[in-house]
Amino acid sequence: MPRGGLCKPGLQVDFRRNSFSKYPAPFGSFAGSSARRRNMNSINITLPAFQMVPPTPSQSYFIAARNLVNGADALSDGANNTGVACAFLAAQALECILKSYLSHVGVSEGDLKNNTLRHNLEALWAMAVEHGFSVQSNPPRWCDVLNSGHDKPYYFRYPIGLNSVALPVLATMVSDLNDLLEEVGKVVK
Repeated sequence: MPRGGLCKPGLQVDFRRNSFSKYPAPFGSFAGSSARRRNMNSINITLPAFQMVPPTPSQSYFIAARNLVNGADALSDGANNTGVACAFLAAQALECILKSYLSHVGVSEGDLKNNTLRHNLEALWAMAVEHGFSVQSNPPRWCDVLNSGHDKPYYFRYPIGLNSVALPVLATMVSDLNDLLEEVGKVVK
């Protein structure tokens, strides 16, 4: 039996050699018998080695943000008491959206991880505006509400001593997050 497998009729791929050969193959077989192949014309092509390039920090933040926004969107109807989970994901998504933009425009990872900036959504928003992000200069009210649970003392993660948590209007927040994600997606490729 030949190495590799039939991708489409007549195309034999040898994954161990990064090459493929084209020979007629009967329906239902991998490429016919060895004797039959020796009598056929064949074409061997060597393909370049496959390489995966790791994403840049701005791309990594963007990928995380997109996934988190999708999760927040799924929870945004607030059914079954999902409001806190939605807000938690939305806050993390906003942090990643803003850090994606800031990383793209040259703000270092060290600066983004600085304790005064790290999880402070309002400070990240202000820095993004400072660096040319085309959004309103003052963050929307939902950002302020998210920041109160996302930044120190991290009430969304550790609600010690709390009876309740204030949440923004989930549908509006998720819609705005999608808009922000789209804006950042225009520059982070």
